[in-house]
Amino acid sequence: MPKVQIDDIQLYWAGCVPRMEKEATSSRTLTAVFVHGAGGNHSHWVHQINHLTKQGWGTIAFDLPGHGRSGGEAQTTVAAYAAYVYRAATAILPTENRDLVVVGHSMGGAIAIEMGLRYQDRLAALVLVGTGARLRVLPSALEKMARGERDDTLLKAAYSPFAPPELRQQAEEEYARVPIEVLYRDYSACNAFDRMAELARIRVPSLVLCGEDDMLTPPKYSRFLAEHMGGKLVTVPQAGHMVMLERPQAVNDALSTFLDQLLNDSQGGLG
Repeated sequence: MPKVQIDDIQLYWAGCVPRMEKEATSSRTLTAVFVHGAGGNHSHWVHQINHLTKQGWGTIAFDLPGHGRSGGEAQTTVAAYAAYVYRAATAILPTENRDLVVVGHSMGGAIAIEMGLRYQDRLAALVLVGTGARLRVLPSALEKMARGERDDTLLKAAYSPFAPPELRQQAEEEYARVPIEVLYRDYSACNAFDRMAELARIRVPSLVLCGEDDMLTPPKYSRFLAEHMGGKLVTVPQAGHMVMLERPQAVNDALSTFLDQLLNDSQGGLG
């Protein structure tokens, strides 16, 4: 199992990082760094990892601290997660291969935004999926989690009516295995996140993608991001908050088109 050591924590990651030959160091490569949402893990990106890897792009998908196969504890702030992701990604990639395209979903999108504000001189682009510049959580849901109780409201709202029953069943089983403390820390971090007034500081290219039926981070959140970051907006029909699992081909196509254009536009030396 591939893991990277950051301080005293081992973070699990999946994907494929292409190694550049010494004689080709003048060529530019891009690596998509996938960041999952609250209570999630790297497997939420399985379709995108497989698709982009087959196309020859670099791919890294982490389990955040305290999630999935990673060690450590879930963090309490988006900024803390952003620091772990950045340090882990730059530890994995060779020196000449640090053109990072951070692809984040929901809380992972907030982490991507935070990375855009903190580390944009090392980033090639951001892809923000089903997320927002502010991520308020229902007070009743947080209160239940604080008492050690699970709240199914968020899970039930995560999928569109068009999602296959087996996908919903899989999500319920996965949700039941996530420790309640991890959920509480993640959703508390989301609730405290607010970068609405700072988006204009992010100057790297961006793709903003959302499901048309997203009830947790409605399309208006994505429109706000695209308008204030100058990004391209893609809305996927018949998909909810978990758009990358519900409509993987549509997300794959949008990612491929964006990466191709990004690489074409940068041949003159961006990065």
